[in-house]
Amino acid sequence: MKIFRQLMITDGLGLFVVDAIHEDGAIQDMKVFSVKDGIVKIQYPCMMEDLTELIEKVQVLVTASLEE
Repeated sequence: MKIFRQLMITDGLGLFVVDAIHEDGAIQDMKVFSVKDGIVKIQYPCMMEDLTELIEKVQVLVTASLEE
């Protein structure tokens, strides 16, 4: 398994870090952490089922990173 880490921003969550754990590009698990004043803070308490839209966006990034 590999970890893909990405700094992202959305209207709902603001600035945050995503750790996507994947096997051959298929995301198995994701963890989302808040960022405040440039420091990674707490992990958001969310399940994979809560992150459907974010998973789709990160999946595109993971796939692109493997093609480089």
